[in-house]
Amino acid sequence: MIGELLKNLGSFIAAGGGGAAIAWVIFKKLGDGWLADRFAKRLETFKYEQVKDLEQLRHKITSLFSRISKIHEKEFEVLPMAWLKLHQAYGLVSRLCSALKQFPDFRQMSTPMFEAFVAGSALHEVRKKELLALEVSERDQYYREGIFWSELAEAKSAQMELNNYLVMNRIFMNESLCKSFNEINALLKSIIITQEIVNQMPHLPAVELRQQLEIDLAKIEPLLPPLESAIQERLHYSEA
Repeated sequence: MIGELLKNLGSFIAAGGGGAAIAWVIFKKLGDGWLADRFAKRLETFKYEQVKDLEQLRHKITSLFSRISKIHEKEFEVLPMAWLKLHQAYGLVSRLCSALKQFPDFRQMSTPMFEAFVAGSALHEVRKKELLALEVSERDQYYREGIFWSELAEAKSAQMELNNYLVMNRIFMNESLCKSFNEINALLKSIIITQEIVNQMPHLPAVELRQQLEIDLAKIEPLLPPLESAIQERLHYSEA
């Protein structure tokens, strides 16, 4: 296009005489430089815009990568801790519901042994004092009832701690992990409630309730290996 313009302009000036010829010579001398300068400026502007766009894209990618990295770093903290709290709660609930508990026979203990056992037990301090003041024949039953409530309180506390941790940190878990953790957490809570009802209301059909406890406990065990594998997969993915 520029060449055609120069050609036509040259023809026009040639037809105009000597002054026009002089102007044409001046244009020929300066025109190439002018066009080159204009092209260079346009090219510089184009390069600047490209650099600016690339810089904006680099900033967006860096920001996105930073956010993803922080989420993955949080996963390294959240997932192992959630797994630990789940097992702590599961262990205490299993102990609470165990049908194979062994209890001491205080009638066979000497007074020093009895006092040492009570001091190291999980009973509340008030219950320890009450137990120490009881007659020998009353101690076994009192201890069994008292230790149940201590174990129940521990199981409740652990399950609540697990529940609160899951609520506060579920944004750092994918949907599948949240679902698995919540399913086990719900079973643990249900088991605790049922066990408390069985102990508080002996007139209820305890056999059916205990069967339900066993069913709920049996549901938890198969859920643990898949959850563990999913956690390991997420942690290894984060390392990659």
